[in-house]
Amino acid sequence: MNRIGWESLPSTVRSAVERHVGPVSGSTDASTGMNSTVACALHSTYGTVFVKAAEHGHPWAAQHTEAVINPYVTRISPRLLFHVDGSGWDVLVFEFAPGRSAELCPDSPDLDLVADVVTALGQLPLPELDLPTVQEHFAKDAQSEDLEQLAGRDLLHLDLNPDNIRVGLKAQIVDWASPTVGAAWVDVAGLIVRLLDAGHTPETADRWARRLPAWRAAPASGIAVHESVNARSWARTAQKAPFPWAVRLADAAERWLRYRHLVDSVAGCGDVRGGAVMTVPGQGRLSRPASPRVLVSGPVPPAGSVPAARDVPTVAASLDAVQWIRVSGGRIPAGEWHPAQDAADLWWAAAPLAQGGLPVTGLTLLQAAQLAAFLGGRLPTSAEWEWMAGGGRRRFPWGDEAPATGTANLRGIGPGCPTPVTAHPGGRTPEGLWDVGGNVWEWTSAPWRRDRVALVRGGSYNSLAQYASCAHANDVPGHLSSPGIGIRPVRHTPPTSGEAA
Repeated sequence: MNRIGWESLPSTVRSAVERHVGPVSGSTDASTGMNSTVACALHSTYGTVFVKAAEHGHPWAAQHTEAVINPYVTRISPRLLFHVDGSGWDVLVFEFAPGRSAELCPDSPDLDLVADVVTALGQLPLPELDLPTVQEHFAKDAQSEDLEQLAGRDLLHLDLNPDNIRVGLKAQIVDWASPTVGAAWVDVAGLIVRLLDAGHTPETADRWARRLPAWRAAPASGIAVHESVNARSWARTAQKAPFPWAVRLADAAERWLRYRHLVDSVAGCGDVRGGAVMTVPGQGRLSRPASPRVLVSGPVPPAGSVPAARDVPTVAASLDAVQWIRVSGGRIPAGEWHPAQDAADLWWAAAPLAQGGLPVTGLTLLQAAQLAAFLGGRLPTSAEWEWMAGGGRRRFPWGDEAPATGTANLRGIGPGCPTPVTAHPGGRTPEGLWDVGGNVWEWTSAPWRRDRVALVRGGSYNSLAQYASCAHANDVPGHLSSPGIGIRPVRHTPPTSGEAA
């Protein structure tokens, strides 16, 4: 969903909100979530509140659902203060939940608070509402008789990701887009996959989950069903919309599946039909060999088509001629991924490195850095890339207009595969750089959160429009390669004689 700011809402809507909260002195846009067109903290004379707004009829919006469920979850979630509906917009105004997204890595102090709030979630009374069941949620991934193992009379959130758990003095659960009826331990099982993605081993994630009463009471046969359907569900998500985060979670779900199969085989546990523990059919799994792994920002390649490890000198020798364009430095505003800092004058490759006109892909972060060094340069930092793209000065590399066929190769306005790096003249930056937004992601050198995680910028041919914005970044494991990640090196000195300028 493309985000807009508070000031972009119709004046009648803003006035209606201000009648409740007082004159607004400023706003801070949320950096996470995809179900609202506007998501921001509003700062007013009466204090700070949190606003979520979506146009009427938007297919992803969950405004009505959140409004209906809120009175039943205020023990663990911010309270809905009021609801404004008018001028084609649906607006929810919540208490502001101070804090940040939960950190789930193995040594995180947040884990105790997360355990407390998930335990409290499992103890909430089930509201007398017409809510969908967990069996309906997973109906595409298993037979109905198997899914009965997940049934219960508890309220489920069904999306306990780190951004939906806000941690301050206590933890709170936000974004109730999919309240569901089922067994309380199902939410814990879903959270375990998030723990694996954050760096836990299956053993340590299982050990942490056993602190929770709902998980200790979970039947082994039910866990066997859930691990299978959840792995298949994540695999299907990653195949359909293969963003890096989706592929990581599909991988984590599959690792949890393999671990639980081993545990169950040792314990002699079978499924409800008395046979072997359920397995995920191969048709629903990601098609990729064990090494190299694929981090996709384009469709998952079929088995055998994953880029092989690249020989960097060979790649360097076969590159198209590289042109370098100078981008003046300046003061880089603070962003989601970096503090405010100064940018030097730098020379940038005019387009992603290419062979035969098409972008070079299939390089790990280390290989990309080596290739940049071969050309007398280096990888840019994430902050430098954002400055080059136009961060703080324009929304997209080419300006503030939304992407169109002539500006970028993105999902819905491109052919669904990489295109030549000079195929979109309307998307050039004012300095003349090609393909900064769309076609292939671009490696940057600055790691984020853990040393195995780096940032890619710019979006790819399978990315939604917002991923091509100057400010957006995706976190990816640096040792992975992808058919949707390329490289744009930078250098401090102009090209010497014999090099293209």
